[in-house]
Amino acid sequence: IIVRAFTKSFAIPALRLGYAIGVNDNIMKRIRKQLPEWNVSLPAQKAGEILMSDQEQLKEYLDASRKLIIKERSYLMNELCELGIKVYPSCSNYILLKSDIELYNKLLDKKILVRDCSDYYGLCKGYYRVAVKKHAENEVLIDAIKELLR
Repeated sequence: IIVRAFTKSFAIPALRLGYAIGVNDNIMKRIRKQLPEWNVSLPAQKAGEILMSDQEQLKEYLDASRKLIIKERSYLMNELCELGIKVYPSCSNYILLKSDIELYNKLLDKKILVRDCSDYYGLCKGYYRVAVKKHAENEVLIDAIKELLR
């Protein structure tokens, strides 16, 4: 099963839109039975139609996004590792890390929001998820963490 979310790919967090593709009809039928009757809002549907209307522009945007994420994910992971922070392998636009210092509130004081993952199944206090962003924003995150480690 392949699951994709427009929400993340196109930075439209208020509009929940995504899809699932699978080859096993039995599993796909079971998934459909779990969906609400009206599982896509009209604004999300319209946004999806607009986003899908120009396939060439869509391809260019997604290709550029993938390249940026690969480059910036590598930068972030390397910088965090150099700071002695445990970083888990990632193929997405998020990085899971483990820190001995409390990051959530300290970074929030600096107007940087990270996801506290202590409520994720199997994780505990000290696990955080950071988003891969543009280089300048990633530098701000790294500089803030460096300052906290001093």
